[in-house]
Amino acid sequence: MNRMRWLLPGMGVVALLASCSPRATSPESSVSGPGAVVTIAGEADFAERVLSSRALVLVDFYADWCGPCRRLAPILEEVAREQQPAGMVVAKVNVDEHRGLARQYGVRGIPHLALVRDGQVVGKRVGYTGKAELTTWIEAQR
Repeated sequence: MNRMRWLLPGMGVVALLASCSPRATSPESSVSGPGAVVTIAGEADFAERVLSSRALVLVDFYADWCGPCRRLAPILEEVAREQQPAGMVVAKVNVDEHRGLARQYGVRGIPHLALVRDGQVVGKRVGYTGKAELTTWIEAQR
C-alpha cells in the first residue's frame, strides 16, 4: 500500500512517498531478551526508559520504510548485545508513530542516533553508520 510519509518541516523535503505494509502495533514497549533493543511505545515510556535511565542509552529514531534504518537494525541488535555488560541500553523510536518525540529531539533525517546519559543528549549522528564506526563513537562518549 502506498502511503505518504513525512520527515519534518524545515527540511527541503517534507514528505516521501514510500511503499509499506500495514502492521500491528502494541501499546506496550517491546523487549525481546537480554541485550535486546527496546521499542519505545510513547512519551511516558520514553521518559521512563530513556530519560530516567542511569545507563547510557543509544536512541535510534527510525521509520519502517527507511532503507538505511533497516540496514542499521541488525547492527544495533549486535551492539545492544555487546554493550549490555557495560550497562548500555538501545531504544528505538518510530518517527511515524511518535512525531512529537522526533520534533523534540530535532530529528530532521533518519536514521538519527542520539546518545542519552542522565536524561541529556551527549551525542548525535544522522545517517547510516557501520558497526566499527558506531562502536568507536559510543566508546568516545563514555
